[in-house]
Amino acid sequence: GGGIFRYISGPASTSILEEYFEVKHRYNCEGIAKTFGLEYLKCSDERGFKSTLTHFFAPASKPILLEIFTPGEENGILLKNYFKFLKTIP
Repeated sequence: GGGIFRYISGPASTSILEEYFEVKHRYNCEGIAKTFGLEYLKCSDERGFKSTLTHFFAPASKPILLEIFTPGEENGILLKNYFKFLKTIP
């Protein structure tokens, strides 16, 4: 959807970000998972994320695709925080 542009300094600070850099859509990866015989999990809030992640990491009979929906306006901040977190892992 173009959310990566919220992470890049130039586009993130422009008033035309949503109009020219992002594309809103209603698609998800459920069909792709089904096509390739994967289990499909999704979550869109922190509470759902914690329980879904437990299922995601549990032993399974087939691969699992986990799709996480985040608020577009916060994606840049979330991505920056994620990268900071990764740097703390020994």
